[in-house]
Amino acid sequence: MAGVYTAEERVVRDGVLIAFEGEVMTNEEAEARGLVAAVEEEPGRKAKTPKEELAERAGALGIEVPKKATVAEIEALIAERAGGGDAK
Repeated sequence: MAGVYTAEERVVRDGVLIAFEGEVMTNEEAEARGLVAAVEEEPGRKAKTPKEELAERAGALGIEVPKKATVAEIEALIAERAGGGDAK
């Protein structure tokens, strides 16, 4: 997997900084940090970010995700739906 990845937002998991907003790294490093899913090498194919993956999962659940929602906000919407709340 060649190329570079730029973190779209600050990513903190369990109180540990995984990436800061705008951080540039190789795709391999981004994959190792769990910032992108592994993809088979295919010219022109871009790995999905966790935000894109969460937005797709939310959409499959019928949750409307605001365009500028953060990963944490999308996770909260999914958790709210899973908990039986009425997500809008």
